[in-house]
Amino acid sequence: MKKNIAILLLCIMCGLCGCMKNTEHSADDQNIFFYTDSATGVQYVIYYDFNKGGICPRYNTDGTLMIQEK
Repeated sequence: MKKNIAILLLCIMCGLCGCMKNTEHSADDQNIFFYTDSATGVQYVIYYDFNKGGICPRYNTDGTLMIQEK
């Protein structure tokens, strides 16, 4: 429960301070979003649902972080 609250607070704080921006929205699942950190360019996948959620970086096929060019 504490982990879910921490993830939710992180998402809210990042949304309020503008450190991350929504770049895509998946049409397959309404609860999956792709975000790009505006400072580093690293892309993240965020999943949330009523009582669960998670965030993780996106990786290229070779295992490196997926970074959006500025």
